[in-house]
Amino acid sequence: LRDVVVFPHMVIPLFVGLGIDFGIQLTVRYRAERAEAGSDEKALVASGRGMGRSLTLAAAAIACGFLAFGPTAYVGVSQLGLIAGVGWFVALGLHLSVLPAPTRACARPHSPRPSTPRTLTLSPGVCPGTEGWGTYNLQS
Repeated sequence: LRDVVVFPHMVIPLFVGLGIDFGIQLTVRYRAERAEAGSDEKALVASGRGMGRSLTLAAAAIACGFLAFGPTAYVGVSQLGLIAGVGWFVALGLHLSVLPAPTRACARPHSPRPSTPRTLTLSPGVCPGTEGWGTYNLQS
């Protein structure tokens, strides 16, 4: 028990936070692809192809950053770097292989994009300098 260090346990909040971010990015891309393709299967493949490379690059960059702690003489920081660095590749594999299944299983029925234009009305005078603001059309 003398060798137990607190630093490797700090990986848990990092993994939860950044792992959720990876999942959000993949899911948002899936929803956008689903609105375009109209099919769950096509949307899953397109989102995997579209986000796979960027998530792999992000995970590799994060892993390299953590693995840079490895050569440190301080055991706790070295363990933190090794656990987190290797763990990001595991997390990436899980995001790209496991996450699509619950995403597909929990998908809502497809609804097409609204055809009516959306508008944004800014009330003049709410903030200083907004006197000339008005109504704007938002493009989908």
